[in-house]
Amino acid sequence: MEDELKYEFYKEDEADVIWLVDTIPPTKHGSLLFSFDKKRVLSFWRDYPHELSAGERAIFDAQFPFWAKHYKGEQ
Repeated sequence: MEDELKYEFYKEDEADVIWLVDTIPPTKHGSLLFSFDKKRVLSFWRDYPHELSAGERAIFDAQFPFWAKHYKGEQ
């Protein structure tokens, strides 16, 4: 039987809207997981921007401008 993956949610700053997510046990480095509600866990590499609503994308882009620019090829 395969162990179920569990998540640890945290914020770099209390004012942040988006939760960053670590997996337990850890998965390979660089997955960049995040959540707006601690229920749906998204991956930047798999889900950005098509799985985000327009509002979620605006929040993500404001909280993580480096990754928004990276996606657009500006980094």
